[in-house]
Amino acid sequence: MTTRVLGCIGLFVCGLAGCQRPPAVPVWSEADELPLVPADSAHADWLRLWRAWPAPEPSFTGALTEGWRYATGDPAEGLQVGLDRRPALDDVVNLPHRIPIPDTPMWYEREVDAGVATGLHINADDGAQVFQDGRRLEPVMGEYFLFDTSPFAGLLTVWVLNNALNGGLRGVYPFAGEAFEAYSDETARRVDARGLLFDAIQLADPTPAQQNAVVRALTERSREALFAGRREIPTALLAPHLPLATPPEVDSIFSFSAWGDSQGGWAVFQALANQMAVRPDAFSIGLGDLVSNGAEEGGWLSFAMALQPLLRAMPVYAVAGNHDYDGLYNDLVPRLYLQHTREDGRGPPYFSWSHAGAFFMAVDPNNTFPLGFDAAQLAWIDATMASDAWREANWRFVLLHQAPYSQGWQGYHGDTFIRDLVEARAESHRIDVVLTGHSHNYERLSKTYGNQKTHFFVLGGAGGGLEPPESSDYPVMDRVIKQHHFAVFSVTPGGVEVEVIGLDGAELDRWTSH
Repeated sequence: MTTRVLGCIGLFVCGLAGCQRPPAVPVWSEADELPLVPADSAHADWLRLWRAWPAPEPSFTGALTEGWRYATGDPAEGLQVGLDRRPALDDVVNLPHRIPIPDTPMWYEREVDAGVATGLHINADDGAQVFQDGRRLEPVMGEYFLFDTSPFAGLLTVWVLNNALNGGLRGVYPFAGEAFEAYSDETARRVDARGLLFDAIQLADPTPAQQNAVVRALTERSREALFAGRREIPTALLAPHLPLATPPEVDSIFSFSAWGDSQGGWAVFQALANQMAVRPDAFSIGLGDLVSNGAEEGGWLSFAMALQPLLRAMPVYAVAGNHDYDGLYNDLVPRLYLQHTREDGRGPPYFSWSHAGAFFMAVDPNNTFPLGFDAAQLAWIDATMASDAWREANWRFVLLHQAPYSQGWQGYHGDTFIRDLVEARAESHRIDVVLTGHSHNYERLSKTYGNQKTHFFVLGGAGGGLEPPESSDYPVMDRVIKQHHFAVFSVTPGGVEVEVIGLDGAELDRWTSH
């Protein structure tokens, strides 16, 4: 299957026994870091109005923090598990509760008298399924769950699925129906406004009518004004809304940029995107964790806006990461990722393409729990590697989010499942380069498998917070640099050269395969 490149996108009280006042919870995770525009332009006026619009804040009436019965689950439970499979919950913990057990489910349970509360916000790493008296609840908006009957008094079970290094249940926050409706309505209005702003800011020379429509919409903050503003902006004429073609096949010498973990650091990511956009590269590759929470449309809009300079200049191939699945742990279908990276919004989250004598295969271990590859994806991987296009390529690249080897994230050494896949196929299928993110830094390592040399790059510095100075003892990588960055790969039939470029445009590292 050949992917299409990323196009334009547009989102989205209690009388509890044992409740305490909740701490601040960052439910609206969109950062207020927007594109840099001329200070005297209409765009600048719009951005000032946007910043004056307070972000919606959820109204919680308490926090269920104490007296949770806890047990570590079995990774073999998979994604869909009945409560009859839960272990004996013998430990008692208070929230927040996080421990370093990656790729492992975690069970929490307690009796609840919800009073007037009609639902819960569940803050879990990396996601959760919620059961009310043994009945599984479906999320209604990201990590929000409504009780199927209220008032509710009974047994609350939270099954946390942890894919990261540290995971667990951070918090459980009850809310009343009126508060949730007000928050969701304000969130929807703000998302509509950001979509309008996203469209309008593409206009190089907006007319007075267009300027007035946007100002009115961002000032009045009403649905009517937002819809009126939308009518003034000819979205069908905007370049980012048009499908971008697969890069043309030219000669066998080309370059591309690669980056990972933009993940909410929009000011940093836009600065890097601006640098990449002026380069004469054939395309760009995003290596996952594009956003901080895959179920929140606001984050996708922020990502799209920061990406615009790059997207207007070249195709972008976007690989999914674990955070692009956050809030979607009932079925691990990354709906918003697919909606914003596929023309039809469907299809498996793995794909491949070829360009000028090089072959690129993007795999996704995040659609199973624990992390790994199901039978369908494994069959696809092996069939792809057996294809003429793969075998006859000058260079063969494997792309994914999680790293098989990593040292820069203290306590993380890389993921065994991808390490096993690569090591079993590196020589027989001649894997040349593996590009990943996940650890928020730059790392590289070259390894030899028989007659095959394979080169590993971790490119996780495109916006998310950097890893701390401390690193793991192993594996010992050839290079670790903890700065924001992107990489440029220059490909010829006989070699690959990599230049790693920092936020200020300076060269951080240079490597060649010769």
